[in-house]
Amino acid sequence: PGIKILLRGKPVATHDLEAQLLYTRTYPCVPSGLALGSLGTYQVTLGFVPHAPATTLMGYYLYHRNRLIKPLWRVSSQANVVGRGVLGLVEVDFIAPSHDKQDFDHSNGLLAKLQRKLATLQRQHWHQYAAAFGYTTTASKAAQKVGRGKRSDAPSGHTQARKAARQESHEEVMLADDDTEEEEEEEVVVEGT
Repeated sequence: PGIKILLRGKPVATHDLEAQLLYTRTYPCVPSGLALGSLGTYQVTLGFVPHAPATTLMGYYLYHRNRLIKPLWRVSSQANVVGRGVLGLVEVDFIAPSHDKQDFDHSNGLLAKLQRKLATLQRQHWHQYAAAFGYTTTASKAAQKVGRGKRSDAPSGHTQARKAARQESHEEVMLADDDTEEEEEEEVVVEGT
């Protein structure tokens, strides 16, 4: 780097955030709304933080000409799990920063369009890789509900076989529960002596 930062006489270690992310993917985007091609393209790099399931960290680092303007900009709702653990890196040279370089210019509407686009990309990326981190997506929950429901188009033999398998697994669970109760009773007797 062209600049060295010292803190109490020791150099501050730099971190490559993109290298620390897991399941990274780069999405090329073209800003719309102005003359096509006049703004060029931009790259959105998304990935999961290594401790994704245990954190509520999410958002984007927005840069303008390699200068960090908005750190951890949250573009979607924080109420649900979708998007948690996903961090993004975006170089947005087509939006002018404010005079104090702490925010971007809100007057032309490009920032609002960018926010909608980034929220969509964050949701897509989260749904694509969430299962690798142990998150349960709503699509998989819906598929489980469909699998449990009755299907009218299934042949009767298939339905009967499914019921028999369900009954066998239920009996195995009941037997397993009986075994644990006996073990618990034995433990109580051992503890009492």
